[in-house]
Amino acid sequence: MEQGQTKRILTFLIEGFVGLILILAPIRWADQRGLFDNGSDENSVERWASLRQYQDRIPVDVLILGNSHAYTGLSPEWLSAATGMTCFVLGFRGTDVTDHYWVLREALLHVKPQLVLVETTGIGFREEADNRFIERMSLVNQLLAFHARQDELLKAESLPELFELDDFFTAWSPTVMNHHLWWTEPEKVRENIYRAEPYNPTFKRCYFGGYSRFSSGVEDTTLVAYRELGGVLRGGEQYVSEAHANEVRRVVDLGREVGFNVGFFTLPMHEEFLVESEARSAFLREVFEPLGAPWINFQDSTRWLSNPDLFENTLTRNQHLTVEGALTVNQPLASWVLDTFEGLDQPGLRGDSSWHATFMDRKGYHAYFPAQTNSPSVKHVARDVKLQNKALDQVVFHQDYRTSERFMDVTTRIPQSWLTKLDPRELVVVLPIVIQTGEGQERSGKLNLQLNDHVNDGKHWVFQSRMNAGEILRVGAASLARK
Repeated sequence: MEQGQTKRILTFLIEGFVGLILILAPIRWADQRGLFDNGSDENSVERWASLRQYQDRIPVDVLILGNSHAYTGLSPEWLSAATGMTCFVLGFRGTDVTDHYWVLREALLHVKPQLVLVETTGIGFREEADNRFIERMSLVNQLLAFHARQDELLKAESLPELFELDDFFTAWSPTVMNHHLWWTEPEKVRENIYRAEPYNPTFKRCYFGGYSRFSSGVEDTTLVAYRELGGVLRGGEQYVSEAHANEVRRVVDLGREVGFNVGFFTLPMHEEFLVESEARSAFLREVFEPLGAPWINFQDSTRWLSNPDLFENTLTRNQHLTVEGALTVNQPLASWVLDTFEGLDQPGLRGDSSWHATFMDRKGYHAYFPAQTNSPSVKHVARDVKLQNKALDQVVFHQDYRTSERFMDVTTRIPQSWLTKLDPRELVVVLPIVIQTGEGQERSGKLNLQLNDHVNDGKHWVFQSRMNAGEILRVGAASLARK
């Protein structure tokens, strides 16, 4: 090769390299500054930030992986109280089991869970594109989940498995993904430019990853539509691809290699929304049984499936649980975990002070544990309240100090041995109280505490009510009455 030709080739390569640097460096700088961040998925960012926060505070005992079904369908605070362990939902909208595997790999850099639970909605029924890439339920959602991760080595390793080659730059760079903001939201870009420091959102609350956002259930007109359509989803079409079966195996093998338990759970959908559910269950069973992987399928819980209050009102091919539905599955899932996985350490039951300090103000805590006297949310604790010649250990008046609600939750726990001849579902606990209003006046009244049938630890029945906030002056002797 002539010397001049060699020189031209080298010059071309150097110019190409310099040109590439001139293109990539500004993009990288814009990524780090967050110039094209639109704050559209801060819940995902917050989940990772909270998980990293807990590695220096308390151990995450149960790590729950999944997509939006996991984080809307579970209340990690309630589940933590029911198990006596710290439960954290690391779920991301629109992701599947391939994403779950890589999320788990990155999570293990920060926490050492005793148990990893995977919700099965992301164990899939999508065709393989070319024996390597799996067709995405939602590319945008998966890009957002990918951007929320921080370990660049693991992101680079996972990139070929999660995205097509055409999407690599979009996946790696929020600037490339969101460059349309120049035209659609220029004020947002200007705001980001004028920010004095790189984009680094901070989160002050103690967050466990849940986001139960559906407050009302299936409407009558929607039920009629389900019947006319013959269902929205058909279980016979919800098969598991070979690629996803291999991802399940990788998750199970990782647990055995690292030393944590792995289990799977299926959150339910309304029986008239998902028809032929037995076929879907059979597909999943074919994956789990050869691996010896524990699995609980709430789609088999026929007593729930017809209750419209438990399910999102939707005609799309994706139905979530409501807030009521999330509470309904809490106790059965907790009981299954404790019955299935032996030898789990339960810091709540052994009196770990850090665990109780973290959860004593959380929803569900007083359904399973006595009130802590140093809790800022506990407004009053009435002790030894008489109830038919016996004494209730505590009646707890609790107001979440993190919200602006002007209500208090009232909770008492009655030993199940006291009501062996009575059906607690037919009873209310009548509680006389005297409060002082904001105007300084005394006001007397009676509260009717009803059974919380979502809670059953095998030892206590939990009766609860809500009332307007006020200073509790006196609590009288309680009584039982039929509804």
